[in-house]
Amino acid sequence: MIIRLKSKVKRGNSSGTGFAKLTSKKSKINLGDRVKVSFFINDSTLFFFAKIIKMDGMLGVYIPSNLAKKYGLLGKTITLEVEKIAGFGTKAGKDGRVYIPIEYGKKFSLETNDIVSADIILNRDKQTCLLKIIKRKRNNKIEFMAFPNPSYPSKDLQVILKNKLSKSIRPTAGSIDLKKILGNTLSQINENELAIFDGKKKSVVILADISYEEIALYIGAYFADGTRKGNSWGICASTPEQAKFYLKMHSMLIRDASPVFELSFTILHGKVDSARLIKEWQTATDVDLSKIKIRTHKSLSGSARKYNDFGTLVIKEHRLAVLRFYNKILFSLINRITRTKNKELAMNFICGVLEGDGAVNAKKRAHIQVATNRNDCPILERILAVSGLRFKAVKEGDNKFYIRIGALEIIRNLPLLENKIFVFYPKRRRRLFSRLAAVGGVKFLIGTQPSAASWVKSSFKKMGLVDKKYKLTSLGKKVKSSIIVNMEAQKSVTVE
Repeated sequence: MIIRLKSKVKRGNSSGTGFAKLTSKKSKINLGDRVKVSFFINDSTLFFFAKIIKMDGMLGVYIPSNLAKKYGLLGKTITLEVEKIAGFGTKAGKDGRVYIPIEYGKKFSLETNDIVSADIILNRDKQTCLLKIIKRKRNNKIEFMAFPNPSYPSKDLQVILKNKLSKSIRPTAGSIDLKKILGNTLSQINENELAIFDGKKKSVVILADISYEEIALYIGAYFADGTRKGNSWGICASTPEQAKFYLKMHSMLIRDASPVFELSFTILHGKVDSARLIKEWQTATDVDLSKIKIRTHKSLSGSARKYNDFGTLVIKEHRLAVLRFYNKILFSLINRITRTKNKELAMNFICGVLEGDGAVNAKKRAHIQVATNRNDCPILERILAVSGLRFKAVKEGDNKFYIRIGALEIIRNLPLLENKIFVFYPKRRRRLFSRLAAVGGVKFLIGTQPSAASWVKSSFKKMGLVDKKYKLTSLGKKVKSSIIVNMEAQKSVTVE
C-alpha cells in the first residue's frame, strides 16, 4: 500500500539531513518499518529508502542530506509517497559493497564467510543471488557487508535476506564427497544445489549429487580439450554432437551456467562463410549465436591435419570459480581411478580423451593415436594401465608425445568400447570401423576370411577370442557381434 501525503521538511541534524513527518492517521506504517519514499521535483520523480523513526514525538523519515541540499528541501512542503517494503533499502558503495543493517545481522546470526540467499531489486527487476558476509568492528560498532554484483555500484537497491545457508554437507550414497574436495568454500542451497564462493564477490551454483561414473567421459574430454589454466574455464567442441553433450553436462554440473561462445575456423581456400557457420552451430546447439565472435586462421599449405567443415565451437565461462571447480573434480577423478583401480572409470575417461585428442591417423591401419604433452602423458599412462588397454607412448619432441593403441587391442576391448569410442565424433568413428573392417584379422573373426597370419591367431588366442583350435570363444563371439553391428552401421557412409 502506498500512502500519499504532504509534509514540511525540517532539519534532521547538523549535517543537513532533512526530516519529513508522516501526518496520515490512516497509515499502517509503524516505527522501525523499512520504506521506499518518492517525492516530486518539477516533472521528475525521485526516491530514497528509509527507516521509520520517531523525532519530537512524531513518526517520520530522514531525507538524505545530499538530496535535501541539492533540491533545497529544508523548510519546503513537498508531496511524498511512502511504500512499506520487504527487507531493507540501501545505496551500494562505489565498489559495489552493500551494508546490512545490524538488526538483520543479529536476526540471522551472521558471521564472516556466512553465505546468505537474497533477492535484490533494482528498478523493479529482481535478481536472486548469494551474499558472502563480512563482519567487522569499526569505531566500536559492528558492521555487516557483502558484495552482491559488480554492476551495482552507487545504485539504490532493495535487499531481501531469505536464509543463511548451511555448511553442514554430507554426500549421498554413491556421490562424490564434494565437501572433502572443495572444503569450506561450499554451502548448501537446497537438497539439489550447493554454492561455491570465489573470494568475496563471485559464486557458482553446482549440482549437489555428482557421481564419478556419470562424469568420467565428459571430464576426460575436458582433460584433452579444456582450459585448465588462466582465469576462465573453456572447452572446445569439434562437432555438433560434442557441443550438445558438453553443454548438457556443463549445465548439469553448473546450475547457474552462463556460457559464452567463440568460433574458430581454419580457411583452406577462399573466404569464410560466416552465416553458414553460425547457422550450422546454432541449429545444432539451439543457442543464439548471432553475435558470436569468429576467429579465422589461414592455412598456408591449403590443408590441415585436424580440419572441421564448420570449425570449432569454443564454450567459455569467465568465472575463475568454475575453472577451479573443474580442475578439482578432474584431479579428484584421476586420483579415484588410480587409487581404486576402477577399470570402467578409466575406460570412460580415456574415451573422453579420445573425443578431444584421439585420431585414426594411418591411411590404412586402424590404430588410434592420442596427441599429448610432457605433463599429461604420465597421467594418461597411469589411467591406461588401469583400463587394461595396451599402449605405447612415443616421444617426438621436448613437449610432443603420442600414445598409440593398436587395432588388435581395440578389437579385444570392443565390447567395452563400442558404445563409447568417438561416440560424439561421427567422422572419426566411421573412419575407425571402416579401417577395422579391412583388417585381415577382423575378416577372420567375422568369418569372411578362412584364416589369418599365425601371429594374429596366436594373439587372438592370448586375448581369449579363440580357443586352441582357433574357434571363437564366448568373448570372441561378443567381439564378432560388435564388429558386424558397427560395420553395418558404416556401410552406407563414405569415409574421407
